[in-house]
Amino acid sequence: MYIGGRYDYYEKYDAYGAGRENPKDESFNEFRPKVALEYAANDDTTYYVSYGHSFNTPKLWQMFRGYISSEGKEYLPNPDLKPETSDTVEFGLKKKFDKTLITLSAFKTKTEDTIASSTVNSKTMYVNMNEGENQGIEFSMQHKFDDKLGAYLNYTWQEGELNKKGKIEDNTDIP
Repeated sequence: MYIGGRYDYYEKYDAYGAGRENPKDESFNEFRPKVALEYAANDDTTYYVSYGHSFNTPKLWQMFRGYISSEGKEYLPNPDLKPETSDTVEFGLKKKFDKTLITLSAFKTKTEDTIASSTVNSKTMYVNMNEGENQGIEFSMQHKFDDKLGAYLNYTWQEGELNKKGKIEDNTDIP
């Protein structure tokens, strides 16, 4: 069993710019626990499950920088963005084959106050949505040819949805 935690404190103040004289000073704090259980079935096979709570602050450019994308889409800054919080559950398998380690996992994340782009009157800005959810699978393989040379391969597939005031849409802002 692995147990961890982190406390975050985030404060924004004196946020001039973004077309506003005096945006509101705000602070946010959050405790972020992490718990993982791991079971070694034998020397070569391990199963695990984990839960974590995260706190993601908005990027400075989302709050204070307006710009026009290479496609000609205008983005406006939004100094009122709040941090998003997420709960993630993951389970997986790690398997060793001689000099190769293969990992396969599945995950699901639920996010409150999801930060995503929204377009109104042909202008786009990042806003806090009601909630978001994404899930996916990840496969990775590591192989050691010798003590100095190795290779790594990773594939992740994920999909997500946003609840925009009762309307469910695909989340195109996830990496």
